[in-house]
Amino acid sequence: MVCSQVYNPPTSPASAASSLRFGILGAAAIAPNALIQPAQSHPEVTVYAVAARDIKKAEAFAKKWGIEKVHGSYQGKHFQSCSRNLN
Repeated sequence: MVCSQVYNPPTSPASAASSLRFGILGAAAIAPNALIQPAQSHPEVTVYAVAARDIKKAEAFAKKWGIEKVHGSYQGKHFQSCSRNLN
């Protein structure tokens, strides 16, 4: 049953090399229910990074949810390719 997979995430995470990694723009309260918890129910998905305008908020969010990479802005080389693709 699909519902059981969502509420019982796998215990072994995917290796970094083989997983689909994504980042979250904004350390908002909706992110855990909308992105993090669903991602945790798939062993091949890793929430790798979070970015927020307030670096302290991003760091606290990352620590709480076990996110490896933190960015204190939406600027920089990591985000420029995304914005070019959206325009």
